[in-house]
Amino acid sequence: MGDGTETVPQVLVQYPGPDPGADVQDIFVYLRPETNGVIVESTLLRVVQSSSSYRKGISLIYLANVPGRYILDHHVVEQHYSHKLFFAVHGKRAFTSHMRDAFEDHFGRKWTESNILGSYEALYVLGLSPEELFSVWVPREQIMTVDGQTVKKIGDTFVVNYDIP
Repeated sequence: MGDGTETVPQVLVQYPGPDPGADVQDIFVYLRPETNGVIVESTLLRVVQSSSSYRKGISLIYLANVPGRYILDHHVVEQHYSHKLFFAVHGKRAFTSHMRDAFEDHFGRKWTESNILGSYEALYVLGLSPEELFSVWVPREQIMTVDGQTVKKIGDTFVVNYDIP
């Protein structure tokens, strides 16, 4: 803001915790920093209010406002993804012992004998574009997430953070 004040995040409606009901699903909506603002938020809420089926089926239980300018100025997105980027670049070398054990438990293969690549190296080795790497469909059991990192088995290669490039 031009007056020297900074717009900061605010919790507008406190989150009471997950609903214990089996038929309830939490849905989180995150707006890109470029579109995050009062106009878009108001439009989103108006859409929910304008439909009787939405009004009956959707309850707003938590609302926080993290202004787009705040997200950009504080590099929130970059900081969030920096950890994933590190693993996408370093692949197997970045694994901790806990991650190695989780890998072996999930895939039933020895970590030391497995071809595990960061996603950037995998692009070259597998000859895929970033879009192709992301789009390779595999059964659910061929994907695992450990400590915030995602590993996808493509053929005999395990790709760390295939969604980053």
